[in-house]
Amino acid sequence: MPRKRKSRSKLLAKYIKINFFVIFLPIAVGSVIYCISIQKNYMDRYLKTIEYSVNEKLWQLEARTRSFASTAQRICLDQDFTPYHLTNFSYTTINAIKRLKTFTAESVYFHDLVIHLNDSEQVYTSNGTVDVETFMNSTYQLADGFSREDFLELLRSKKYYECTSEGQYLTSGAFRYSVVTYPLGKTGSSFYGTLLGIYENDWEKTFQTEKAEKDKRLVVVCTGTMEMLYTQMPDRVRENIDFQKDLSEPLAGLLKNWDREEEYCSFRLGGVGYIGKIAHSDLNGWYLIDMVDEASITWELLLMQLPMLIGIFLSMLLLTFFLSIILSMYNYVPIQKLYNLFDKKEKRNKQKEKGKNELMFLNEYIRKMLEEQDAMGEQLVASRKISRMELVGRLLRGSLNAASSSVKEQLADMGLQLDKKYMAAMVLKVSEEEMPEFGRRLKDASAERQAEGFYLTEGIYKYYDAFLACTEKAEEIAEFAEWLMEWAGEQSGLQIGIGNVYASAESLKYSLMEAIIAVESKEDSLVLFSDLAADKSEAFYCKPLESELKLKMVLAQGAAENLEETLDELYRELLKIRQSDSDTVLTFLMNRIMAVLFEDSLSLEEGGGERYLQYTNMEEFFERLREFCDVELDRRLERKAAREDKRMRKILDFIDENFMRQDMSLVMVAGEFEMTGPYLSKIFKGAVGKNFIEYITDKRLEMAAGLLVDTDAPVGEIVYQVGYSDAASFTRKFTRHFLISPGAYRKVEREKTGKRENGGITDEKN
Repeated sequence: MPRKRKSRSKLLAKYIKINFFVIFLPIAVGSVIYCISIQKNYMDRYLKTIEYSVNEKLWQLEARTRSFASTAQRICLDQDFTPYHLTNFSYTTINAIKRLKTFTAESVYFHDLVIHLNDSEQVYTSNGTVDVETFMNSTYQLADGFSREDFLELLRSKKYYECTSEGQYLTSGAFRYSVVTYPLGKTGSSFYGTLLGIYENDWEKTFQTEKAEKDKRLVVVCTGTMEMLYTQMPDRVRENIDFQKDLSEPLAGLLKNWDREEEYCSFRLGGVGYIGKIAHSDLNGWYLIDMVDEASITWELLLMQLPMLIGIFLSMLLLTFFLSIILSMYNYVPIQKLYNLFDKKEKRNKQKEKGKNELMFLNEYIRKMLEEQDAMGEQLVASRKISRMELVGRLLRGSLNAASSSVKEQLADMGLQLDKKYMAAMVLKVSEEEMPEFGRRLKDASAERQAEGFYLTEGIYKYYDAFLACTEKAEEIAEFAEWLMEWAGEQSGLQIGIGNVYASAESLKYSLMEAIIAVESKEDSLVLFSDLAADKSEAFYCKPLESELKLKMVLAQGAAENLEETLDELYRELLKIRQSDSDTVLTFLMNRIMAVLFEDSLSLEEGGGERYLQYTNMEEFFERLREFCDVELDRRLERKAAREDKRMRKILDFIDENFMRQDMSLVMVAGEFEMTGPYLSKIFKGAVGKNFIEYITDKRLEMAAGLLVDTDAPVGEIVYQVGYSDAASFTRKFTRHFLISPGAYRKVEREKTGKRENGGITDEKN
């Protein structure tokens, strides 16, 4: 008997242990999932603030560079700023410096603008002309870390947005200034100098954060070549890393593998894990990286939730212990539990068997795919050729940003090497009937000759094929054209036109225009645009027309009401040019206008809308131009409306979550979303149909009505719960809205509820 009792006690203790863990495990898992969800929600909200900050700061940086680029382009197109006039005519130099002073005064961001010409010992500033040494020693001083050679290299760099790195600055008195460059050059010629923009060194002001935030934030601004323009990181991290090895190299790897569509990126530095957002500027190629120490955020959340977690854990232990004892008293016989264990084991075996069958099916499917591999390979090769021709065509039309890192990777993947010194477009014209057969023979002949640096695309314009030429020597382009003439023979009727040779892919669109104009201008077999008698000194040849600039402004501002008037003005201006100048000049001018507008478009999708570049005369040009402007204006207005709608949804969500706060006001909400109170009041009334005060009052009174019916809280307490501080004011507004006082409303609504419930009981009995 004692042995049986002892055995039963052991069995009961065993059941208690089993039941304890059976109950404890799901509760523990649920608690862990709850903690993880809290942590994820907190982290998501924190990362949303980082994402908003990244986009805002990137917009500020782009606004500065966009202003600088616009000023540089205006200087490039101004006749008085040419090297010839600046260095040979003193009165022109005086006029140029006056205009440069005007440009500087109009600039929102730049303290000074400086022009340096090739091989010159002087610089031109808004204060006059001085030699370089005087400029560095008197006007400005070189700060520590910024040597004379560094400054001279900036003067001669001729690079887009070459900016002084962190620690390299100019000083003037107590002020420190940063420097950014932009190359100067006219349309159809190489760069003749550099424009320097000198602006106040306000990196710290732009990325200013509180001390607590600095200890866990990592902010980096760098160029596409990993030149660090600004870094902000915790002092403990900065002191313990090798800057070049521990930061530059890992960041380069992160940016190389970064996918622009992914929501957030992670990164490790000095043994610390960071998570955050990367933004890339298509304007200047800079990267803005803003990340936060993930461990510090998690630890901060843990400290916030620690008292609650301890209470939950202790309560869970006690509850689990008592439940396991009660359950074990009713679970004394272990046979049923053994059966359950056997059933679970059998179920697992069936699942394993099912998994094996699925694996066999997958193997069979893979085997069939491998059998079709050869056919798929041929299709991939054909698709690759088509994609390569499409890329070449878009480069020649100027609808592809060849300076973008993603585009460079795509070009390299397609075997397009654009790192040679000379680039030009070469168009081939044959009869429309012979074009298909001629194109097939041309591809085979080009492949046999193995001409490196010559990339073919078909149907670039009407019945033209074209080559993108990229060579080490300029004369190789003409030699290749002569070989094509010999290969085709005199009977083929082939005509070849070659545009001017340029040093960058961005200018290929001009070379393509010139090559087409060259073929259309003469009936010779081989025509070079440089041999045509076109007067390139004419102002409209290299400088935008006045009506052209107005049209760009109409599109930028979305002013649809001014479109027809501006197009009529442009038509009259081009009509005068057609009556007084050659067809070559008019054709080049129309091509340039459309190409520049198409390149500046913000709404046309890649590969779409290129039909606007196809026309044969002035009337068809204006038909395409009007269609392009209508589409551009419509899409700009759609984007603006979508942005306003998205922002209004965020504002309404914020109000719905916080309308019961005592400090809720129009000014508070406007400050939360960085806008003025009058502007918020205007757009709120237009979107919701009622003003801000009416909307808040309705929300508060609806909540108060629900609390009056569903709770027994006094009216005075409900007043404060819904956001009011004055009970008398609340009572007046409630009575005006519901036509009854709060106390009477509670009584009437509860009587209605009671009658409905009694009526339901009576019906059930009947």
